[in-house]
Amino acid sequence: MDNLINKKSNSILETDTMKIDKNIIKIRDRTFQISNISSVSVYDKEKLKYPQWAIIAVVAGIIVMSANVVVGLVAIVIGGSALASVFSENSKVVKKLSIWMNNGEGYSLSSEDIEFLYKVASAIEYCMNNNNGYCQINFKANDITDCNFTIGNYNSVQ
Repeated sequence: MDNLINKKSNSILETDTMKIDKNIIKIRDRTFQISNISSVSVYDKEKLKYPQWAIIAVVAGIIVMSANVVVGLVAIVIGGSALASVFSENSKVVKKLSIWMNNGEGYSLSSEDIEFLYKVASAIEYCMNNNNGYCQINFKANDITDCNFTIGNYNSVQ
């Protein structure tokens, strides 16, 4: 969906913790003003495309093997390694939480637990609507603690 929006590049933020305090989000050495956030979204990480040169190298290696086994084998190994690397990366289940700022800059945080990312997005949304929220978010443990508000919809009808 972000590809449909003409935005600046999206930077990936690597962090174990994030702190929300009133109108501020603190992630490692960066501080964001919540009132400058234009959107927050959770989605699957984009899959990498298989490089064409790797496919060509494997096919060419198979063809060349009839004339020169060593050269053909080297081409197959190099192309196959690149294809295996992309396959391995695409096999990982990774979700992203993207935060887009009013100036068009985007920042992403990743986790394998999509429910956790939805809770983080919910916490940010709460703080966007209420200037008095605070909480500590631990991405390593997929845990949100020290909140002065409830995350999620826990209302029920009996």
